[in-house]
Amino acid sequence: MSIKVAPVGNSRILSVGSYRPKRLVPNSEIVDRIDSTDEWIQQRTGIESRRFAGDDETVICMAKAACEIAIKRANLTIADIDTVILSTISYPFQAPSAATELINELGNPKAAAFDISAACAGFCYGVAMGSDLVRSGTSKNVLVIGGGDGGTIREVLRHPGVEKVTMVEIDGAVIEACKEHLPNIAASFDDPKLTLLVDDGIAFAQNAAPGTYDVILVDGSDPVGPAEGLFSVSFYTNCYNALKEDGILVAQGESPKFNEKAFRELNHTLQDIFGTDKAPVSLFFVPTYPTGMWSFQYGLKGNIEGPIHQKEAEIETFVSTHGLRYYNAALHNGSFALPNFVKELIKK
Repeated sequence: MSIKVAPVGNSRILSVGSYRPKRLVPNSEIVDRIDSTDEWIQQRTGIESRRFAGDDETVICMAKAACEIAIKRANLTIADIDTVILSTISYPFQAPSAATELINELGNPKAAAFDISAACAGFCYGVAMGSDLVRSGTSKNVLVIGGGDGGTIREVLRHPGVEKVTMVEIDGAVIEACKEHLPNIAASFDDPKLTLLVDDGIAFAQNAAPGTYDVILVDGSDPVGPAEGLFSVSFYTNCYNALKEDGILVAQGESPKFNEKAFRELNHTLQDIFGTDKAPVSLFFVPTYPTGMWSFQYGLKGNIEGPIHQKEAEIETFVSTHGLRYYNAALHNGSFALPNFVKELIKK
């Protein structure tokens, strides 16, 4: 659906596009699963059949097909779209959002994009939000489909021993948006210790001089689209080479419950590169993430002692200095105590 601004501050629907999966599923195919009959379903709902998406019909590809129809019917181009709102409860990844992936596929990565999750009411909410964006003047054209914030460097620069930080972010617009809208998180972009590069981190690691960095932090998104390379053997081999002897790598390690395959494969990759006993895992909990359970995965180069061996006195001094309300020495050490199912996942 395409919505365009009107001269009197109102909004209107210009067009509608849709996509239906190829596979037609009659009532007779599902009645045994739900202990019902074709007659019972038709009498009460009028439904004779529905469509099931095939393995090759993802949320993104179906949304893209519907978008292209709506844009064409509205006599617009994808470059005219300012905002994409995608309503879905079936996208399997927390980040990047489905809307972000979609605008990349459509060819307009500069458009604003976000997902909403409201089940059957999602389309109604999406249209209402699009209308409000148009009427407020925030956007001129909004596409509604039914279906580097700076926080890491802020925390790194809390440590007085850090002399230099290099941050590589592929999307400069993300940086500027976070400066404007998330100033408390994006609070350290002007720090003189920071060298900020808008570049591809995968290519940067490939070209980095050997033995350059004491610590490498990989704060990437889920292994989808452009971020897939952040979970590859070649990327982590390049990171290993870029570390100094006795250097440490820390990566966003996915959830051992929500994304078991990516979690396990990443840890096995780090074990292969750094050593079986040099790839520890710590768990942390964020209620807004799927399952709430997430991980950091580590690569310890050379003879460096792992983060589990941090001295408690040093941790407590840091906690006291910065007035931290959550993190402490016991919590730090406890985060490396893994449930049995996680131990089984990473066992080679």
